[in-house]
Amino acid sequence: MNPRVHRDLETIAMRCLEKDPLRRFATGAELAAELRRYLDGEPILSRPTPWHERVWCQAVKRRAVVVPALAFSYALASRGAQADAAARSDAERRAAETRQRAQSDAMTLLERARSALSSAELVLYDKQASYEDLVARVDASQGLLEQAIRPAPTSPWRISSSAERGR
Repeated sequence: MNPRVHRDLETIAMRCLEKDPLRRFATGAELAAELRRYLDGEPILSRPTPWHERVWCQAVKRRAVVVPALAFSYALASRGAQADAAARSDAERRAAETRQRAQSDAMTLLERARSALSSAELVLYDKQASYEDLVARVDASQGLLEQAIRPAPTSPWRISSSAERGR
């Protein structure tokens, strides 16, 4: 009822005042043992104690052991965090270097592709000029050939062939 009284002590007192005799302490020795646990900072048996309260009670009771253990745990955790941060930083640096190398390689490949395309365009232009020159020569040759196979106009001075003479 009094908020300044510890919860465990209140639980022991309320158990002493239970109406049902089966719910009260059976003997004075049982009550004395419960009060001794309370005074020693151990969990009482009259109410279930959550694990975090049991741990806290043990930590308060054994400060000489708990404080150095917590300091050691903190040192290990901070050392692990530093190692983890260093590993993460190293991994990030390597990833950045890999990205930079890949970007540089991509730019080199792009420049090589542009150069190859430029060379191919020059070759194509040269081949196209050669092709056009070749087509012009074929057209000229074809014109000369057509002139050569065209029948000659009939001329009065034409020499007749031997087959025509023999007739």
